[in-house]
Amino acid sequence: MLDIGAGTGILALAAWLCGARRIAALDNDPDCGPAMDEFMELNRAVLGGARPFTHYVGLLDDPRADGPWNTLLANILLETIQDLLPRMASIAAPGALLVASGILAERQDEALISLVAYGFRPLKVTTEGAWVAILAEKLP
Repeated sequence: MLDIGAGTGILALAAWLCGARRIAALDNDPDCGPAMDEFMELNRAVLGGARPFTHYVGLLDDPRADGPWNTLLANILLETIQDLLPRMASIAAPGALLVASGILAERQDEALISLVAYGFRPLKVTTEGAWVAILAEKLP
């Protein structure tokens, strides 16, 4: 599982707690590296001393993001998702799941069209207030 725009790494930790074991988290904000370290330290009791995921500050074109990945999480603005979709499509395994969130509901159709254009089949859209999350599957 690759968490793109991980921030503190909370989604990567949640994935680990749900059973994922090959997890990487990345963010391009230099403040996020120390924030992820601090988040893991604060959750040391839950982690039992384990470091459940690797993390780094960098971009999606970093070799550490090379796939194939079975799951991609991208809780970032639609413009950023659209910029990263070519790379996300290239590192997603066939049948991989992508959760794209942080998308304004008024831009849902644009998001769906962008996902389809890069070989992702939308499976489900969830709305909460002004935001949507889209679950999509990478087509072979």
